[in-house]
Amino acid sequence: MDQVKEIAKRFSVDDHLITIALGDDNNSVYSVQKAVLCTASSYFTKAFDGSFSESKERTLKLPGCNSTTFELFLYRLCHQKLPEKMYDDDFETCEPCGVQPALVQLWYFADAYLMPKLQNESLCRLHDCFSAGFYVRRMRMATMKLAIEKVPRTSKPWELILDCVARDYSECDDALGTGGDEFLHGQPDILIAITERLRARSRFSGLNRPDLGPCYGYRVAED
Repeated sequence: MDQVKEIAKRFSVDDHLITIALGDDNNSVYSVQKAVLCTASSYFTKAFDGSFSESKERTLKLPGCNSTTFELFLYRLCHQKLPEKMYDDDFETCEPCGVQPALVQLWYFADAYLMPKLQNESLCRLHDCFSAGFYVRRMRMATMKLAIEKVPRTSKPWELILDCVARDYSECDDALGTGGDEFLHGQPDILIAITERLRARSRFSGLNRPDLGPCYGYRVAED
């Protein structure tokens, strides 16, 4: 019950709207209730501690976060889950565009602002994009490049990225599309890791060849 009372306390004190400025140039601005924002992450709770400038100015800048990522965060904040269905067309104005990059961006946002549950939810949705079914979405070049930039090489999500690319190359010579091979040859450490996975997969054949591991195998620990 202590946790229940702690959350309730945030709504019983003087609450107010917080201005959220996104991107390096702060060109996208949102207003979010402080109490609601603080329930999402301890990062926001600490940011609005009385000793920090954010608390006095009632403004929080999130450099590197775009409007698409923040709007997905707001949706989950309101509904406690991500949208049931997301299509590439929903993200056609993003850069890079598409569901896969949007989920990588969301994972990175959740990692940066201490939200492991959102990390895992975005990761599982990305896993769904890559998993076998009636239609397998292969790893897109834009997704791979974004993952290299955003995802730590020692993390479980990075393992998912490598496993997916290896799976795709075991089934298709140009898995990443035009320029994919040239791109990977410019990333020798990644190429070695993918080659090792391809060798492991070659021990299996046909229907016995494994697809990706289950989603829970790539999740981060939740406190």
